[in-house]
Amino acid sequence: MTSRARVSSACLALVGLALPPAAAWAKPKFVRATFLGNAVYTPAGGCAKLKALAAGTPRSLTTVPEQLSAQGFDGWEGGCAFNRITEVRTGRLYKATLACGEAAEEWVETDTFALSADRSTVTVTVLGKSQKTTVFARCDVPATAPAAAAKPARK
Repeated sequence: MTSRARVSSACLALVGLALPPAAAWAKPKFVRATFLGNAVYTPAGGCAKLKALAAGTPRSLTTVPEQLSAQGFDGWEGGCAFNRITEVRTGRLYKATLACGEAAEEWVETDTFALSADRSTVTVTVLGKSQKTTVFARCDVPATAPAAAAKPARK
């Protein structure tokens, strides 16, 4: 083996050690938030927007509300999927780690989900610096197709 071939073999071996196995590149496993059942929840005014969409209103940034379901959050600009869920208080309070994305930006966040006694609302608090809290109300209309699937392709 020439010295050039030895250097090339050594470089390939180092690159092979530096790269994670292909299994590490697999898509993350998502879980369903079964505590939400088959319901769809939206922030204030969102249920009316879902009804309008079901009646034929064109989909846009202002007409598609953020939705929370057992699959996660979905909105016009992006969404989040559940990675891990822990029950904190039986049947009432859950803590979840979610994988989120909007355009090319991706992040992981941890939220708490507090269900009202009659399950008509879910109070979601994003943990961390923002501590943002939003109340989602259960809607009596089916969820719309994920926004990403309904958007026309850009050229």
